[in-house]
Amino acid sequence: RDSSSKAEQAYVKLISAAQNKDEVEKIHQEWERTRLMKPGGPTALPPRPEDTAEMSGAELAGFMPRRGDFDVEHENDAEETIGDMEFLPGDSEEDRKVKLKVLAIYNEKLDKREARKKFVLSRKLWNYRKIHQDNEKLPRDERDLAHRMRLFERFHTPKEHQAFLDDVLKAKRLRKEIAKLQMYRRMGIRTLAEAEKYELDKTRRHFHKTASGSQKP
Repeated sequence: RDSSSKAEQAYVKLISAAQNKDEVEKIHQEWERTRLMKPGGPTALPPRPEDTAEMSGAELAGFMPRRGDFDVEHENDAEETIGDMEFLPGDSEEDRKVKLKVLAIYNEKLDKREARKKFVLSRKLWNYRKIHQDNEKLPRDERDLAHRMRLFERFHTPKEHQAFLDDVLKAKRLRKEIAKLQMYRRMGIRTLAEAEKYELDKTRRHFHKTASGSQKP
């Protein structure tokens, strides 16, 4: 472990002295090929401190991208429960059972904490900018539906959840299209050409109404 730590420090010192990113990348590739996970070599190749600001998720408060960790975690005060606990020679059998039960509860909290952190990191949920940009591509009603469907994401793999979400959105779009066709029918529109003309006229009326409204003093 000490040799790995020293190797990581040597790597960081080496890339910190590099003149540009191309040189850093060259060093990284060489170490990854010849030193990483080798005897006496590093177990990880951390980025330069000055490159951290450009890493995905660096702008998210409380997230440390170099460590892939968070300042505040699930059940963040769980350690307070066992902070002052001691197993003493004079403990009764009942006391030991209670303390062991507390430790079992604490371990369950650690398991949940690790599972939640693994979920966030594996799904890249810390990259909220990309998630926001992807959501903005959807209409508002579909965006709200996609947000509600996130509840089921923990039961799916990323691929399964995307397929599930695509099917749900497809069903919603079909229902919207059916409702639109039913509206056309109630209005006496019978052909797609008539529907297209109606939508064009509707857009023009809306444009003129908006334009005339903006010209009023």
